[in-house]
Amino acid sequence: MRRDDGFILFEVLVALAIAGIAVAVLFGTGSTALRSTRSAADYEAAVSRARSHLAALGRLEPLAPGEFSGDDGDGFRWRLRVQPIAMTPLKVGAGSMSGRTTVRLLTLYAVDVTIAWTMGAAPHALTLHTSRLAYAGGAEP
Repeated sequence: MRRDDGFILFEVLVALAIAGIAVAVLFGTGSTALRSTRSAADYEAAVSRARSHLAALGRLEPLAPGEFSGDDGDGFRWRLRVQPIAMTPLKVGAGSMSGRTTVRLLTLYAVDVTIAWTMGAAPHALTLHTSRLAYAGGAEP
């Protein structure tokens, strides 16, 4: 009988322990990657929804100050805030054949759109800021 025969079982146990640790680390890394992918997809969807709300602003209804909110579906909620930040009178129609000039109030609005959702138990939100010009009464210049 050789002296190293008893070490084979010990070596197998050490190899199994190392393999088990490696599998646990790989599993943890894989689940972290899946969560990161889901998070990136949610942020991409939120940006797309916020841009859609900004694109529709002033198109379907006249631009007006206030706060508006709603449900976008799939767990996303939106909030739109429109606030006037500057106003100036503007002459419109000068040089037309009728010769009439109309003075209209041109307003600069600060616009914030926030998209909120819940991922797991944690709430998330994304806000886009922009500015828009509109005449009093809502028509864009």
